[in-house]
Amino acid sequence: MRRRWNNPILAIAAITAIAAALRFWGIAFGLPQTFTRPDEETIASVTGRLLRAGPNPEFFRYPTLFMYVMAAIDRVRFGRVNVIDESSVYLSARIVAALLGTASIPLLFIAARRLTTTAAALFAAALCAVAFLHVRDSHFGVTDVPAAFMIVAAFTAIVVGPLERPTKRNVALAGLLCGLAASTKYNAGLILIALVVAAPAVPLAIVGMASAGCGFLAGTPYAIVARRQFAAELTAERSHLAGGHGIAAGIGWIDHATFSLRWGLGVWFLIAAIAGAVMFAARDRRRAVPVLAFPIAYYIVMGSGRSVFVRYMTPLVPFAGLFAGYAIDRLAAFAAARLSLGVGPGSDPMVGDRVVSGQNSHVSRSEVGPRSDPKVVAIAAALLVAVGMDSARRSVALDRLLSQRDSRAIAADIVRDRYPGGASVYQTGAGYGHVMLQPAALYPEWSIEFGPRLVIVQTSRLEAYSGVPKETRDRLVMDYRLIGQVDVEDPASRSAPVFDQQDAFFVPLSGFDRFVRPGPAIEIYERNR
Repeated sequence: MRRRWNNPILAIAAITAIAAALRFWGIAFGLPQTFTRPDEETIASVTGRLLRAGPNPEFFRYPTLFMYVMAAIDRVRFGRVNVIDESSVYLSARIVAALLGTASIPLLFIAARRLTTTAAALFAAALCAVAFLHVRDSHFGVTDVPAAFMIVAAFTAIVVGPLERPTKRNVALAGLLCGLAASTKYNAGLILIALVVAAPAVPLAIVGMASAGCGFLAGTPYAIVARRQFAAELTAERSHLAGGHGIAAGIGWIDHATFSLRWGLGVWFLIAAIAGAVMFAARDRRRAVPVLAFPIAYYIVMGSGRSVFVRYMTPLVPFAGLFAGYAIDRLAAFAAARLSLGVGPGSDPMVGDRVVSGQNSHVSRSEVGPRSDPKVVAIAAALLVAVGMDSARRSVALDRLLSQRDSRAIAADIVRDRYPGGASVYQTGAGYGHVMLQPAALYPEWSIEFGPRLVIVQTSRLEAYSGVPKETRDRLVMDYRLIGQVDVEDPASRSAPVFDQQDAFFVPLSGFDRFVRPGPAIEIYERNR
């Protein structure tokens, strides 16, 4: 007996709730140590400047929409500027990013349901909800996930509007969202390609591009007022993408496929996404071009350089979920047909979850709607678990680790307890691994040559950020003694952790069982009296 499933609201609500739980668990990681996630300090700095000095950001390495939004939120949340402390500003940005990351899930469902079936759309939303890279980056108060949200919003507007009803109004709205996406992060503006491809006529494409320009300037208005600085900093960002960051890396076209997406999604998730994209292109060629336009263009552009941060692939995660969900739906139907379950081409599966009319009338009845045969549901569920399990497992492990106290916060307590009145300090390694001691005036930074009272040594698996010179080690042996230590790894664990070596974030992509807390391992040395 087949029954119609015309109301998937409860299912998408449950998926969205799971997405929210994964993105808010551990949201306050590291705080009050505010250098625990690279680039958050940049957002906080520009936001503070906007609050104190007015609307000119004097900064264009990133477009400014997210900073304007955060300045408005912090003004409402805290009132007077002088009551805002650093931790509060950082946490505000993280909360907004987590909210936008969560909101991406139902938006993706809406777009996927227009393009495929309700079942495939639910699979897509579920996979994106647990996708490791999207979950991880939704914890950070930076522009990556807000930009990914704006991309999904623009893509949904394109699918719902110009792809089905290409009116000037629909094209203008989609173009505006494309411009706002570009104003959140420059590379997000590549979503405009999907709109231009979807527009059936040149005049409509021009309307979309003009609207996108207005959207970009609405979020980054000083790109016109301070156009020389804007052009210079935009050029610097291009150079950074091309030239690499920190350690030497291969070309992004290879590294993002074999490393970023492999660990950001998981092997089976990535395979399912590629298979789903091929299936979609083969079965729905008319809509495949605009749907595939952004992920292909984005991968080509972001893979052209040697800065290959894993987070650069975050905007592709919703599209990976879309295609993987489609692949699961089609493979379940194929398996059902092969097993003679009465579902598949030529059968009469449940119909009615979305209307097949107008420009979508070419979709066959066998593709419309979730299959309700228990055996088909079981096959689809097994495929969904197989594809998403690795990401889901690592997302939970990540949140569990982030909820533990950071090694730098523990080290700060050790120093303050021993030297409440302050002491001179030297720290090894990059600034993102340093212990932040407050008030800073009581703990001045000294060079090792001047014999500071304390030396704080950080070590980690991030080779480019945690090196300790041999001369420093020799000096410690002669003149200092160990007074405190904060370990981060469990030596009994056999897990082999994987890190993004270009990113100064002291949390792995895999191998979480080896770690008991986030941050670098820290040793605190005191000068012999």
